[in-house]
Amino acid sequence: MLKYLSPTLLSLVLGAAGMVPLWSATADERDQHAIAVAKLMTSKMRLPADRQLKEYKESGYPANDAYLDKILRYTFLDQFLADLPEAEKAKNEAELKALRAELEATLKSNKLSPVAKQIFSGGGGSSTRMVNEIAKLMHPDGAPPLVPMGAEKIQSLARLLDVLGKQAEEDFKAAVDKVRANKAAEDKIWDLPEGGKEQQEAINGGVEMRLEAMRPLTVAMLALRDAAHRGKDFGLDPAPVQAQIKKMFTSERPELEKKTWTDVLAAWDFEWGEFNPYISINCGTLLGDALVAGAKGVKEEDVEGILQKVADFNTKEFRDPNVRAEAYRLKFQAWTSLLRYRLLQNNTRSFNRGWAAWQDFQNRAKTDEGLRLGQVPKIASDLGKLYIMAGRIAQAKGDSTSAGALWAELSGTKPANPLGHYAKGWLIYKPDGGGLSDNPWSLPPLAMDPEKALITARAFMGEANSTADPYQARQNYIKAAVALRNGVLGINSGLLDEKGYIEFAPQVYQVYGYVFYKMDMRHHAVVAAMDGARALGAKLKWYAEQKKPNPWQKTNADGKRVWDDARVTPLRVANDAEIYANRLKSRDPNTQSLYSQAIDLLKSIDPDAVNDTLKRSQMISLLGEGDFEGGLREAESFLREYPEQYLWIFTFKNSAVSQWLDKLSKDGDKAKITSLSEQLAKDNQAMAKRIGEELTKPGLAENRKRELERARTTIKVSEIDNLIANKKYEEVIKKVDAEAIRNLPSEDLLAASMLRKLAKATFEWHESRKDTLAKDPAALLAALKTYETVYQNLDRGIGKLRGKSGVENTLDAAGQMLAIVFTRSVGMIAKLQQAGNASGDLVAMAEVANRAFADLYEPTVDDKTPTANILFIARTLWEVEEKQRAAKQFARFIALNDKDPEVAAFRADPKPFVEKHSAVINARGEFRKAWEEIADLSWDSAEDAQAYNTLPKDNWPPRQRRDLIQALNKIGDFRKLMATNKAVIAPDQFKQIDAAVDAFHAVISARANQNLAKVRLAAYYRESNQFEKALPLLDEMYKEDPLSLDNQMALVLVTYKAALEGNPMPPKEDLQKARGVVAEIRNAKNNTTDKIGYWEAYTLVLEFSVMLNDNKVVNDTLSFLRRNRSDMSRDLIAPAQWGDDKRARRPMNALSVILAKRFLDLYSKQGVTEKAAFKVVEVTVNGEPMAIFANTDAPEFTAKPMTTPDDDEVVAIIAADGSTPPPVKAEPPKPAEPREDPADAKPKPAADAKPADAKPADAKPADAKPAETK
Repeated sequence: MLKYLSPTLLSLVLGAAGMVPLWSATADERDQHAIAVAKLMTSKMRLPADRQLKEYKESGYPANDAYLDKILRYTFLDQFLADLPEAEKAKNEAELKALRAELEATLKSNKLSPVAKQIFSGGGGSSTRMVNEIAKLMHPDGAPPLVPMGAEKIQSLARLLDVLGKQAEEDFKAAVDKVRANKAAEDKIWDLPEGGKEQQEAINGGVEMRLEAMRPLTVAMLALRDAAHRGKDFGLDPAPVQAQIKKMFTSERPELEKKTWTDVLAAWDFEWGEFNPYISINCGTLLGDALVAGAKGVKEEDVEGILQKVADFNTKEFRDPNVRAEAYRLKFQAWTSLLRYRLLQNNTRSFNRGWAAWQDFQNRAKTDEGLRLGQVPKIASDLGKLYIMAGRIAQAKGDSTSAGALWAELSGTKPANPLGHYAKGWLIYKPDGGGLSDNPWSLPPLAMDPEKALITARAFMGEANSTADPYQARQNYIKAAVALRNGVLGINSGLLDEKGYIEFAPQVYQVYGYVFYKMDMRHHAVVAAMDGARALGAKLKWYAEQKKPNPWQKTNADGKRVWDDARVTPLRVANDAEIYANRLKSRDPNTQSLYSQAIDLLKSIDPDAVNDTLKRSQMISLLGEGDFEGGLREAESFLREYPEQYLWIFTFKNSAVSQWLDKLSKDGDKAKITSLSEQLAKDNQAMAKRIGEELTKPGLAENRKRELERARTTIKVSEIDNLIANKKYEEVIKKVDAEAIRNLPSEDLLAASMLRKLAKATFEWHESRKDTLAKDPAALLAALKTYETVYQNLDRGIGKLRGKSGVENTLDAAGQMLAIVFTRSVGMIAKLQQAGNASGDLVAMAEVANRAFADLYEPTVDDKTPTANILFIARTLWEVEEKQRAAKQFARFIALNDKDPEVAAFRADPKPFVEKHSAVINARGEFRKAWEEIADLSWDSAEDAQAYNTLPKDNWPPRQRRDLIQALNKIGDFRKLMATNKAVIAPDQFKQIDAAVDAFHAVISARANQNLAKVRLAAYYRESNQFEKALPLLDEMYKEDPLSLDNQMALVLVTYKAALEGNPMPPKEDLQKARGVVAEIRNAKNNTTDKIGYWEAYTLVLEFSVMLNDNKVVNDTLSFLRRNRSDMSRDLIAPAQWGDDKRARRPMNALSVILAKRFLDLYSKQGVTEKAAFKVVEVTVNGEPMAIFANTDAPEFTAKPMTTPDDDEVVAIIAADGSTPPPVKAEPPKPAEPREDPADAKPKPAADAKPADAKPADAKPADAKPAETK
């Protein structure tokens, strides 16, 4: 077959080595190469397409066709999007949408070259796009949806299939006619010299023509055959599609002398299949479809023979790994087509033959690693499709266990298979009356490869853990148990060699017991784990008899043999058996003998394993399981056996009672709470007395003293638990005061626990009074003052413990609980303020509460935190001038939103998103007008955007200009309209509309908030002198909205930077334009909270004026600032610290210093006659220089450490000559004097300028109570 290879499509596929380059760098040859590469893509030949696309780019072709490269990139993404890495999916989808929009617009405007137009729109490209659209609803490899599709989707699917069927028939008829027209030339092929160049070229021409002819039909049948076979599973009537397929393959065609297309395909395979395997696989697949549709011109053995021929394709002769991978891809596709054909035949005989074919494949995989999962990542998706098809065959024949095992193996493969997520869909799909609804445990056990059993079981366990449906979770655990049961049989049947036994046997036994335990089948868990431990114990005995080392042990640094904790060992299995038996005993005392057997078994594997440490860990595990009563009972038993450990038992019992009280307080069992509380108080009193007596004994060892002190601290903590359980929250707050924080327990875990209990008491106190606090401003103000004190104490305590081992989760939980108290309090303040019932003091507390919330919650933020919470934290930190911390969270928010596929797609091309959701909402006439306004505000077409940016406002288009914030506000009004009309709308339709509005709101809100975050992040970069990082963000925001003055700052800064470099100096016109823009920005920021922005713009106006030699404006302005004592050294300042000299002013941030130095540099410019009114000096603080502002006549300053009345350590700035008076209670800084700008040549602010700090209204954090940390 391969002797016919030459420079054609096939040679591109197989990449024959040593060939002369096929193309040289001319425009005509570029076009031919591009067509060939596009054919590879549309024929789904990804690896050769990758290779040839690389060669195409490196060939140095003329670059006079601007769109050809874009069309090839578009075609690549269009054909292979599903096969590309999942991590790049959103980015690739967005790029695909953007390219499609650009190229379709270019096609309509007739700007594409003939070759570009041929690749983009010719050769069945439209059918490919239709198939991709259909696959979004009904993927050939995907399971039917768990939730039935709506009528609208079903109708859309039916329309697409109807158009696709007709298009495929039309395309294939034209292609067959084209082949027939070439018959005379092809008849002469065999008269040419055999094996000669001319004959090879003619044969290759015939092969390519037929491949091109079959391509649109092959692509269309991906969707058509699926709809015909299982359309009912998607709510679709398959009859029309079945009729269309039957017509295509069985109709006698007059132009073919009453032959059918089935006859044509059979002839093509017979005459041309030997030249090219792609001819055979396409013909064989289509002939299988024809036979299923009722065609008479082909037999079952013909189809099987053609596909089996390709499946048997020899891969050994290919040494190039890329070529060999493509050969394997062919084989996988052939096996998949063969199994699919058996599935489509839809009878018991065909299912059995399909399963036999799969078993044949598996047998071959035993000796050919290229046929195994996880071996060749480049072709993993094709092998994944084969596994899914094999599972569907098993499911069809009623073997749910084998089906689930195959899909579980695929979904659990490492590295992850691209089809793994489809396999998970099949795992949870339950066909009506199908095999998967049966009880898999009832099927006869079958020995299974233990490694595969583990992969399968873990996949099912993953599904069980990810579902909220208890029934579905249990079914998945049962399937995991079935796989492990079969894995145990595999171990006993000798399916593992020695190395495999050491690695996998303990894992199988250990996971087998654990699965039963997760299903609460305690007896089964004990028996499974004990059976495994016995088998492994026998193996250990065999190793000892053979005088071989224990393979599950390793030699430690001291040269001793110890168990290898990095792997599952027999000790782990036996230990699990003992744990399960102990927990079973705590539930059912009659199982004592089983527990004794587990202990004996554990001793037989490791005699040193059964000791007091084991029993202590057992008791701790009982608490972890929530069996507090069982834990206390075991503690009494332990104390009788080990009376010297009474301190440990006391601490354990305190912990058990504390956790039990916590649970009971939620359950409301007051009688049990009272009983436990009284007993706890008695125990604490008795133990306190005993500890006190022992501490008075002479000669007590230091270790023992520490133990006793720790126990004494435990009493304090348990007293707090007792107060919380009895809802005495105020007493807890009083008890854990500043003094208690200064003297936290020396034991870090206990200290962290005390802080958590303080936060918990505060949280519960707030919740118990929330109705009163929401209505009573005075009570809320008093509560907030208490919360502020708690925050200060908690913050100091957390600061002492942060970074210590084992306390982070407890500290995070404490911080989150108190943070929730503050954010809920702020919500109450807002409602009281809205109602006019909030005093000034109460409103002022909102800032304190927001700051506390941010400080407490920020340390717990990571990439898993809800984006709404991240944004809220970032904005809060920004508002309290913690801009460095805020910038970190803004950057996180932007990055997480960039990964959202919906947001990325909207950003690339908003029109499809808007139209998709508008179609659902506008179905109701009463909503149409209001929604069209929202849709209008959410995006601008390219034409409208150009008009807004280039035309006077009077000539703007009638559509509203994009304004995402206004769109969000309108959505709020729209929801009220929905509520008004809810009663007259069918529930299902209202639900669909509501879901569409939610989805629309989520994306618009994300984009609006992302823009806000980018503006803030760019501002931080500029303030911290990181202009290179700020510029891309500023440029991006300028493109987003060129009319925004804030965004125009990007242009100003580019001009300013070029002027500073002076290579060359920007033209005078550019400097004047930049000064005019920045003057508008200055005016807009005057009397706002953006002091940095105001003074930066102010300084830039003066700097540009110096560059323009406009010295009079500069001197007049500087003179005014001096006389008015209103320069930036008095405005851009941070609050003074305890002990600071009033003549020294701390700058607000690093940019304040940079701006001040730039401002002072103006005085040195030629023509500037004014003298500076302040100076920037440096002092050394902790070995680092720190800038401060001071009047020009101020003395020298130095830094001095001091302690505040609150015991906080600070560094004060004082005069070096000792003239700074002693510190007194700090007074708030005087407000800055009003700014009054002198008259200068500045343009007036634009009439339509927006507020600088507009922000979406929906950025509240999710108000979920943090998980309790035990």
